[in-house]
Amino acid sequence: MNFDIVLGAQEIYDRLSKVNPEQLENTVNSILNKLRNDYNRGRRTFIIDATPGDLNINFKSKKISKESLDDKDYAWAWGTSIGFYIGYKITLVLDYKTKMPAYFMIDRGSPNDTTIVSKILPILQRKKIIRKGDCILMDRGYYSYENYKITLQKFHVIPLILTRSKFNKEKLKSMLNYPLHLFHAKSNLKKVKKAYEKLINEFLEKIDKRDKIKFHRGFIEDFFKLLKEGLGFKQLNRYTLNSMSKYTSIVVLLAGIITYLRINSKTDFQKFSEGKFY
Repeated sequence: MNFDIVLGAQEIYDRLSKVNPEQLENTVNSILNKLRNDYNRGRRTFIIDATPGDLNINFKSKKISKESLDDKDYAWAWGTSIGFYIGYKITLVLDYKTKMPAYFMIDRGSPNDTTIVSKILPILQRKKIIRKGDCILMDRGYYSYENYKITLQKFHVIPLILTRSKFNKEKLKSMLNYPLHLFHAKSNLKKVKKAYEKLINEFLEKIDKRDKIKFHRGFIEDFFKLLKEGLGFKQLNRYTLNSMSKYTSIVVLLAGIITYLRINSKTDFQKFSEGKFY
């Protein structure tokens, strides 16, 4: 590639400070979509998971109440890996085939994972990231009968969410009757019902393969390590949602370019995160 101008760090910073966060996010998504070649995609599998966006605020030396953060973009939160923290939750969607990021979402504090499914799927559908027949892999934090039902009936996507010990397959099966909107479809009803039955049967077959789901879903943990250890996403000093969104967009873009260059195995990520990749 030939570049006539190479911008300095300060000039890049000045330009980014004037960019609308949503415009930057859309630009990043557009670049990543082209790199992933989403135009001839077939059925895809996506991994959805979240990681803490810890602002590293020292709350041990000074008491910080929930009320004192009411007017802030960040809030008290909880992460299973780090405990209590102050900041955000970043939900990431990875394309399993290409190992590249497809979308990210930032939430204030740490809303329960079970609430994220109904929030993020409409966005992924609207942006044409997920399509009918695709699969999504998620860990137990997203587990609920309602999330299985919504994903299958409303979005016609296969939700491979890791089950809990009390999971009752027959109970879930009884909840997956034909959704009413099928009967209002302009297409042939018999054909539409058959497609839905095929989707449900595929889901019921795959949901039992827990070990396989765990193995495939585990890749995103390595990706988060790349973001935090390799690309500096661990040291966050972003105290507004706009600033956090811009920073996340740039880091996600860099990570996407890295994986596009085929630096996308567990070993590669480990070396890159430790500064040993050369």
